[in-house]
Amino acid sequence: MTTEAGRNAKLLDLVTRVVQNSFEAAAQERFGDAGVERLVELIDDAKALFRHVPHEWMTDGLTLTLPISFNSGVRIAGGGRTITGFEALAGRPVSGLTIVKTDPHSFEVVNHVGHGLTAGESAITYAYIHEVSEEITIDGETWSVGDTGWPCAMAVPIFTSLEEALDRYVSLNRRPDYCAHIAQAWRDQNRLAFLPKPEKHMRRSLFQALRHSLSGAHVEQEQNQDESKPVDIEVTWWNPGRVAIIEVKWLGKSGPLGERWSTPYKEKRAIDGLNQLADYLDRRDGTNPEIPVTGYLFIFDARRKDLRPLEMHVSRERGIHFEDLDPRYPQEVLDRPDMGRPFRVFLEPIC
Repeated sequence: MTTEAGRNAKLLDLVTRVVQNSFEAAAQERFGDAGVERLVELIDDAKALFRHVPHEWMTDGLTLTLPISFNSGVRIAGGGRTITGFEALAGRPVSGLTIVKTDPHSFEVVNHVGHGLTAGESAITYAYIHEVSEEITIDGETWSVGDTGWPCAMAVPIFTSLEEALDRYVSLNRRPDYCAHIAQAWRDQNRLAFLPKPEKHMRRSLFQALRHSLSGAHVEQEQNQDESKPVDIEVTWWNPGRVAIIEVKWLGKSGPLGERWSTPYKEKRAIDGLNQLADYLDRRDGTNPEIPVTGYLFIFDARRKDLRPLEMHVSRERGIHFEDLDPRYPQEVLDRPDMGRPFRVFLEPIC
């Protein structure tokens, strides 16, 4: 275990102890010692689940229910499949889960949230919706778990840490004065257009930033998804096992100084990049299904309104016209549980 992973594990244990202590009194009051035992078991099961299923995927939600007595008959209405360990769920991109523990070693599962339960005696339920809510319900009364200061009280925020690093990169490079890699990509001193094939400088810039900002992760460039499909950047965590693949695209115009652009890229380039990333994820699911993989599209945006090849100066209005205009991505691709939110850094010109 890396030093960073060890620190995360200790912090997670501390957070879950705080959560457990907060609800033990309620469990004791309603169900006695059996209630406390089930609460501890529920928290342990939730932590075990999130070692195999990223909490960041649970955008539709998760419920995990433990009956106080396994003889109570609590089940998922309509039934579900039976698993004996959460490793059976590993790597499968799902955005919602309903889980009921049916005996000390078995769970009933459906890949959707919101399924009702059959009538039975009292139970304890943990419910989580990513970036929305985290709750524990004891005999019908619900308490929020969202006051821990931790994105998910039961999980180490692996993909969340990457998203925070990407957000920092966007913030630092909106005015790319100090990035030597990106500086090599510009065709002119006012940052209006790129030289031919600028993507190598962008990949190198983002790669170096992630390599230095992500502790406990291994960052590599241009990893093949198969014999002909390289992805730009891949980030791997070993404990728990997670992989992120990052596809880098750029928007704007490039070419040598002259009367023509060699490559103009508009919004469609970003949309094609997202679809390409979805294809990579589909290929990846078939090669290593036990490791959860999340994809991220990263856009370097240098679009300037109506820029002509021989122009060396533009007004500020034209220079920043696209600053707040995100590409219009297909919602069905964005809604994939294994698709992270797209990132875009608008590279401001000098004007």
